[in-house]
Amino acid sequence: MEIKLALTMLSISFLITGCTYKSISDVYVEDFYTSSPYTCEVSDVDLNHREAKIFFERAKRVSYRELQEHYNYAPCYIEGWMKKHGEVCDWKIRAGLTGSIDCKGDIKYYVCDECDFLLKE
Repeated sequence: MEIKLALTMLSISFLITGCTYKSISDVYVEDFYTSSPYTCEVSDVDLNHREAKIFFERAKRVSYRELQEHYNYAPCYIEGWMKKHGEVCDWKIRAGLTGSIDCKGDIKYYVCDECDFLLKE
């Protein structure tokens, strides 16, 4: 009985942690925006389609409050669209390695503390 319970809990935890990246496909970068062209430019967040997908595969989900209180909110970002659970959603990745996914107005926030390698120097 204990082994079945342990295996069930392990399976559930695997499904929960694996949900974000396995449910994401067809990630496309469409455009770049900046509200501060002298301090934040394309080269600060120049990711291709594959790298944008890697960002969301490695990123962890956070609350909006945690994002605002603990992470840099860069004035520039790339945006695009992806399929998440088969639904087309919009996304943004900011130069500070924070991001969001918007599926029909349901916005989830992400940060990637181990994605520095994606930003080319």
